[in-house]
Amino acid sequence: MAVRSRKLSLFALTLTGLSMTGIAFAAPASASLAGEDPYCKAGYICLYSGESFNSGQRWDYDPNSGYQDLPDYLHDNVNSFKSRAKGCFIAYTDNGKETRVVNDGDYQSVYGRGRFGSIMDAVAGSC
Repeated sequence: MAVRSRKLSLFALTLTGLSMTGIAFAAPASASLAGEDPYCKAGYICLYSGESFNSGQRWDYDPNSGYQDLPDYLHDNVNSFKSRAKGCFIAYTDNGKETRVVNDGDYQSVYGRGRFGSIMDAVAGSC
């Protein structure tokens, strides 16, 4: 009888460990699928000088603040972004002004590999 009781206790302990593991992994998996960054607050556009949202320097832009030139470390150097608001990315080129509309939920982990992240100069609340 003691052997059977020990097996049931080990089984219960194993099930408890599995359920705790499931809880621990549930939140991060859903957050990364949604493209959300727990550090980029709702209502902001977060711009990064490094790829993948976690390297280099970050700047949080509030679209309610209107037009803003990018800080020096981001000027022509936006390598990733996450948007939790609507806004507008702006670049000034030899051909004039170019814009890109940004919507709440937009994100790109390698934006600088494309053309626009490497020429971006400013942001605004709307285009």
